[in-house]
Amino acid sequence: MFNKESYDNIYKTKATYQRHYTGLRFFPVWRYVASLVIDSPFVIDIGCGCGHLSHLLYDMGLNDLIGYDFSKEGIKRSREKAPVFKFIQSDLMEVDFVKAVYVSTEVFEHIEDDKALISKLVRGCQLVFSVPNYRAPNHYRTYNGEAYIREYYKDVLNIKSVKEFKQNEKDSIFVIDSVVL
Repeated sequence: MFNKESYDNIYKTKATYQRHYTGLRFFPVWRYVASLVIDSPFVIDIGCGCGHLSHLLYDMGLNDLIGYDFSKEGIKRSREKAPVFKFIQSDLMEVDFVKAVYVSTEVFEHIEDDKALISKLVRGCQLVFSVPNYRAPNHYRTYNGEAYIREYYKDVLNIKSVKEFKQNEKDSIFVIDSVVL
């Protein structure tokens, strides 16, 4: 799997990460995630990457957010996009999570034991996250539809809804609105 240096390099060199969030294929997903959490007093962005979702939340008027990511370059770019928020470079498994509304887009498929990470979150808190149904070299698993997602996370999450965003004929991203058990 990729390490943080790989992601640092990707965030520095890949054109996708240099563009504004509105010009990216993930924008409809981020907009939907944002609509589910924008009225929250405090949001934690788990695996914030280079800050596209945080930037959108900032533009929509969110006042308080902390973003965590293991990539130094991702954190640097997040700070540039949304300087009023706090961004911390850290291994997610080492974070002592506090009560918040949690968001995480396109992260859990990159974590070998994502359910262990979810178990570190404060019980009863909302978690809105997205996962894909397609493979990539840095993905530990694929999420083959709503039934799979509900079964896979049944021990750690109470899933309220799953919304599918088609990327093309065969690829989708699922947004899950849930409560941590």
